[in-house]
Amino acid sequence: MDRRPRWRPVLLVLFAACGASEASPPPTTAASVGTEAPTGPTDGFTELEPGVHWRRDGVQRDGGKTVVWLYRPAETSGPLPLVVIAPAGSTLVTGMDLGDGDRAEHLPYVREGILVVSYSLSGAVAQDASDTEFDAASREFMQSEAGLVDMKTALDHALSELPVDPDRVFMAGHSSAATHALLAAALEPRIQVVAAFAPVVDIVAHFRRLGVDDTFFAYTVSRISPVTHVRDVLQPSLLFAAADDRGISLDELRAFHAGLPPGAERQLVIVPTGGHYPSMLQDGIPAAIRFFRDPAVLSHRSPSPAERAEALCTGSARVFESATNEPSAAVYDYWARMGLTDAQRQTACALAGANTPSQPILLRPRNYLAGQPTHAPCPFADLLEERGTRLESEGDGYQYLCGD
Repeated sequence: MDRRPRWRPVLLVLFAACGASEASPPPTTAASVGTEAPTGPTDGFTELEPGVHWRRDGVQRDGGKTVVWLYRPAETSGPLPLVVIAPAGSTLVTGMDLGDGDRAEHLPYVREGILVVSYSLSGAVAQDASDTEFDAASREFMQSEAGLVDMKTALDHALSELPVDPDRVFMAGHSSAATHALLAAALEPRIQVVAAFAPVVDIVAHFRRLGVDDTFFAYTVSRISPVTHVRDVLQPSLLFAAADDRGISLDELRAFHAGLPPGAERQLVIVPTGGHYPSMLQDGIPAAIRFFRDPAVLSHRSPSPAERAEALCTGSARVFESATNEPSAAVYDYWARMGLTDAQRQTACALAGANTPSQPILLRPRNYLAGQPTHAPCPFADLLEERGTRLESEGDGYQYLCGD
């Protein structure tokens, strides 16, 4: 039975109403992105305002194209810090295009001498989309690992095109983009610091408050909810919100802050007024710039690739989504950057020899993210049996246990 029609129309209504009650950026349109043809003094950059150069690139990747905006100060000398920013305003289960209204979140950093890269999120949908169009957009978003594929594409492109200091790669985002930023920080080791303005940290609880209480939907979105990955946000983090913001739960934000692992600088800033959007412009971005320059933040040593690899195999149970019941493309990339061998990337790390053999590794079909449950046979059953391991079923996914 297809239960998706019970929640898709609700999300469309919520999407159409988003931002109607307070100041927000102009809506993104296809024309605002597609008709821009920047020309500029050098390397295709154009001067947006005195001291700020910008370029729009379309970057091809497996399965599609990501629109990437690059910003740099007009005067650059030596490696500079980089802020990675996704566009805000999505439904949390679909993507988002870039538009002129997004610049208000980009320019403050460039004016302070910081590079910026922003990017489209796969699966953008119009506010007047039909159920069929919304369904297709949601599938595209989930197949892009909830935009993580776009984030990696944009970060790779920025590192190759801009004079980036790799030790000062920061991520920031507002609202739905703040939710995305926290998820990216948990899964992308190159991000050194994260600032999240008015994030939804528990997507399941958020939609339940809005009247979407569907078990299948909850299972689907829990995979991309920051609270699911809170123990993996190892970087210094700034969480920001306004007390009069009616769009998020401050209690959930405080609980998320309390659940972050120790060992890095953590700040939770709640200003008394400003609502959902103006508070970010007035107080949030200035707080983030100060945070990004804080010596205590910059002195934090992020885990080495080897330490990240060890945590991947010996930490809490990890969840990987894939249509083939293997780790997803994003996980393969993650492992590759940490220097694991091809053999280790071809199977789950439990099968590649985890340091703690009894540690469970969860592998779930990616089709759950795309909205189509699958009950395919376990592809590793024979290999598990050969290695003296046992297989236990957990729900509709699979749990692989190394050892006895």
